[in-house]
Formats: sequence, structure tokens, C-alpha cells
Amino acid sequence: MFAVSFGWLPFRHRKQGSCTKCHSRCPAFRLVLLPMVDPYFGDIAERCSQRAHDAIASGEVPTQLPSWDDDQRGAPAAVVRSALFGVIKRGERKAVEQQTLASWAGNEVRYTGFRLDQADLDCWLQVLHLARTSPLGREVRFTAGTFLRNIGRKGDGNTRRWLRRSLGRMQACGVCIRTADGREYQGPLISDFFVDEESGQYVVRINPLIADLFDEAYVKVSLEKRLTLPQGLPRHLHCYVQSHRATPTHPHRIGLASLRAITGSETEMKDFRRKVRRAMEELQRAGVVASWRITEGDALEFVRPEHT
Repeated sequence: MFAVSFGWLPFRHRKQGSCTKCHSRCPAFRLVLLPMVDPYFGDIAERCSQRAHDAIASGEVPTQLPSWDDDQRGAPAAVVRSALFGVIKRGERKAVEQQTLASWAGNEVRYTGFRLDQADLDCWLQVLHLARTSPLGREVRFTAGTFLRNIGRKGDGNTRRWLRRSLGRMQACGVCIRTADGREYQGPLISDFFVDEESGQYVVRINPLIADLFDEAYVKVSLEKRLTLPQGLPRHLHCYVQSHRATPTHPHRIGLASLRAITGSETEMKDFRRKVRRAMEELQRAGVVASWRITEGDALEFVRPEHT
């Protein structure tokens, strides 16, 4: 695997040789300039690989993701209840280092890398979906066209370039997630990513330690409903809603200021309140929520349908 002193290349060739040509053509090349060795994360590649090997050998973590139906997608609750995959305005993706992201009470999320959005979450959910049938750490292979169709995107050149950039961002990042019950994951969201030049297939690997976050709590969402929702806040709220029971007798309530932080939104509160109303209308039309309201105390309250 080609590498530089700053960390991993987000895209590598299967064959050996110089990467000078790849650098000039790779749409995610700028990601290799992000330092991946720092006092907080340490050498992520080495530490993550060693911890995964040791933990699996000792039987401390499961080696496979839980199962869900083909029309569903699954993700750790600690991820969807945080600003890790935030609501980011087009053209305003920032690189951050050791940034603490807003998350559900009791959890801690720290991040180094280019910020991720809900489109990146679509990509990660699909990778996890493909990886769920085999022990983690094994190669997950797919073609760009099929993968993109499964997340509701066209397979044209621009979208294929976006796919490489998205996978590159998630490989070149560093994440530290600590849950309320003491579980912890440190490493990238995607351990390895390259394109097999002979078959044209994308090859991805997921760190087995990710499975420990699923063992704590995970969320299943309807892919069909997710793809009907607009990008951004509606999709973020879709996963957030699905991560709570929110019954008629015990509706879920969260202050809009806290919700704004968890979604990663940087819009003014007045605009955010308006966008929440619009997003919740979308969720109600899609059958994700049965009812919702903005309370006098400026909190969002919602109830999920009984059959979901």
C-alpha cells in the first residue's frame, strides 16, 4: 500500500509502482496532506491494526456485524446521535484536528479529517451493509455503478469521482468514539480502500473493532424512506428519530439548541428552527414520525408510529 509520512493515501493502485501519476489525477489527493500522527490518536494505522488483532484473538469483540434485512441499513447509535456525519453546506467542508463533536449525553466523539456529511453517511451505510454478511476485516468488493444505484445516485463520471472522494475521506480520517457504557473505538471509518485494476472493482475493508459499537446499540433505518428524503437535515433527523423509542406515552424531546449542535448545523437558530419544521414535515409524510411539535420551551418533541 502506498503511503506518505502524513498517513494513508485515500486511493491506491493494486499494482506496484510510482504514485506520481495517481497523485495528479486522484480527486481525493488533497486528503493525503492531512497528518494522521498526532498526540491524541497516535499512529492510527499501526494502533488500529494491532488493537483489532489483539482484541479478536482474545475474543473481546465480535468479528461480524449484526444482521438486518436487505431493505434496511444499520449504524451504531453513537454515530447517528452525533455530528460525525453533519449537516454541511455545499462548498464549506472543513478539515479539523482533534475536534470534539456534539453527541448524545454520555458519549464522546472526537474527529480528525475533512468533515463528513449525510451523503458520506449514505456511502458508509452501504459499505456496512455489504460487509455485514462476512467477518469484518475481509475484503468487500463492488462495482461503482451498482453501489451508486443502491444509494440512489447516478453512475456518471462526476458521481464516480464523488464516490472515490467520499471513500477517501473516510479512510483518511481519525475517529475516537467513547460510549456511555465504556466502549471505545479509535481509527478510520474505513480501514482500506483501493480499486482493483484488473477487475475494475472497488475493494474496501472495515476494522473489526467497529463491531463493538454495534454491540452497544445500533439503529436500523428503511433505505427506501431514507432515499425519498432530501439530503441534509431530513436524513440526519431520520436516523436520529429511529434511534429513540418515542412512544405516545413517552415522546422524545430535545431542545433545538442541543439538536442544532448534534446535527452539526452552523445556521442561525431562526433559520435552523424553520429547517427543522420543514424536515419534520418531510419525515411525517414519509411515515417516519406519527406526530411532532415545537414546544413553547423551544424543543422538538416527536412520536414514532407504533409499527416501526
